[in-house]
Amino acid sequence: GAMFQKSLPPTLPVTLDSGLQTSKHASFAMASTKLNWNDPSGQWTIVLLEEVVRTVAWSQAALLGVLASLALLLPGWLAIRLLQSRQTQAQASLQLQGIAKHQEASLAYRTRLAELSVSLQRCRQLPELAHMFLQAADEHFGAVQGVIYLATSPNGHELDLVGARACATPPPARLALGDTLLGQCALERCTKIIPTPSPGYWTLRSGLGNMQPAALVLAPLLIQDKLIGAIELALQQPPDEMTQEMFS
Repeated sequence: GAMFQKSLPPTLPVTLDSGLQTSKHASFAMASTKLNWNDPSGQWTIVLLEEVVRTVAWSQAALLGVLASLALLLPGWLAIRLLQSRQTQAQASLQLQGIAKHQEASLAYRTRLAELSVSLQRCRQLPELAHMFLQAADEHFGAVQGVIYLATSPNGHELDLVGARACATPPPARLALGDTLLGQCALERCTKIIPTPSPGYWTLRSGLGNMQPAALVLAPLLIQDKLIGAIELALQQPPDEMTQEMFS
């Protein structure tokens, strides 16, 4: 038309391709179409431009940004969850292995106790019974020294010695309830495990020298809550969980 006879129209800052166009200062959504106005100069092209920031609302842009962030963070979160799941599975596997080992050891332990019970039932005399028990305590618990007292007196306030093993000095032939640690345990009907006995209380003696025991086990012998005796054992090693359960 006449408005372009003296000067050329300014050049658009974008190409005529439809879609998203970017200039130096902004981004535009552009659409174009051909229009025939029978102009001798040629065919016209109508171009529609709209800034993206005006077309897309702020809330939509924020939502798109959040979705994009989630798309980036989701793989990392899934990887962390996968590692945590594998770690949990590994811990559960170790726990199951520990439980299986504990059950296996418990079964072997109870088998030995059953064999010991059968052997003790064959004993006819109390000294023989005490000797076999102390020998088995050495084999199974590492009790290299020990004494056994039984309630044989009619008054019920004293216990009589029926067996001793590897004692440096002869133990008292009779023990009153409440006298010494063992007598106190018998009176209270409770088991005591002393991890570090005081020097001189027990001394493990051999041809190579003397040493202190690692632990003492003092336990009453009960049948249906009736006191029938008491035992005291000096162990070379601290008692494990199953040994503690046996005497408790």
